[in-house]
Amino acid sequence: MRNYQELTTVKTELALGQKQQLIWEQQQHKNSFFRSFLQVNHLIFWLCGMTWILGNFPYSRWLQIFLVSHVIVITIIIGTYLAIKGSPAIVNWFAINSFKRLENQSYSHRKIPQAITFSHTLKGIVMFVLGCIGMLGIFQNFNVSITIILLGLGIISLTVSLGGHNLVKDIISGILILLEDRYAIGDLIDLDYTMGYVEDMSFRVTQLRDAGGRLSSIPNSKISIVHNLTKDWASIDLRITVNLDSNLSQAVQLVKQVANELKNDAEWGDKLLDAGSILDVHSVSQAQVELMIRMKSIPREQWNVAREFCYRLKQIFELKKIAFNATISSKYR
Repeated sequence: MRNYQELTTVKTELALGQKQQLIWEQQQHKNSFFRSFLQVNHLIFWLCGMTWILGNFPYSRWLQIFLVSHVIVITIIIGTYLAIKGSPAIVNWFAINSFKRLENQSYSHRKIPQAITFSHTLKGIVMFVLGCIGMLGIFQNFNVSITIILLGLGIISLTVSLGGHNLVKDIISGILILLEDRYAIGDLIDLDYTMGYVEDMSFRVTQLRDAGGRLSSIPNSKISIVHNLTKDWASIDLRITVNLDSNLSQAVQLVKQVANELKNDAEWGDKLLDAGSILDVHSVSQAQVELMIRMKSIPREQWNVAREFCYRLKQIFELKKIAFNATISSKYR
């Protein structure tokens, strides 16, 4: 049986906070764009100098004419390159600004991971569209018919769909995963054969980070049954055993008292969705009585809430001299 608690302590990039991760990515994209901008300026400087030098020699003047006559094409290439390099920073900027609106809405814990996931996938789409626009501009400058271009793209698409049907299945599956909100970046999911946090995803592949730090890349078409352990809410089941000779009514009252105190606590109250309820006396043996209590918490906080509950219960049971044992299990919606 997998140890679910190990995954709550995984030191991944997501542990820094999803908003902080986006801000860090935004700075990385800005630095990358700035480096590209300096490189382009350096290239333009060299092209201008080379054009001037070529024009001073009769045998190389034709190269100067060639470069000058294709200045529009060169401009389109440079402009497309800079637009592609700058597009991730723009997409991240919109995602970061969306946090200000989402944080004040209900179910923001679900909408924020969705916004991050869509921003990651949107980057690839924007770069692809910008690349296509740049290519169309170059072809149009060479007076190539748009009809011929579209026909060629259709033939290429048909060839890819026939030869790379798995790639097409991955992309379609990725689109359906996003639209149906099966999971998002930051969710803890179980795919039966592997389990981990969704660290990144695109239309083609999903990347999971497990408890050991191993990163698994899974094609979206291979994902069929998904158990999302951090969507909407989480249910915590506590099995509490007390000695048969203990006062059972007192033990039940103390369990309820600790649950109410935890719900009314300033630090833990927001993480609990209810005060918990004792389901029943689950089992009775020759030496022990087992009680079951169930609580609902917000996603990703179920294990922290359970640990705090057991800590407080241990303190009050020791004070009342009641011997007990607690086992934490978890069921998810």
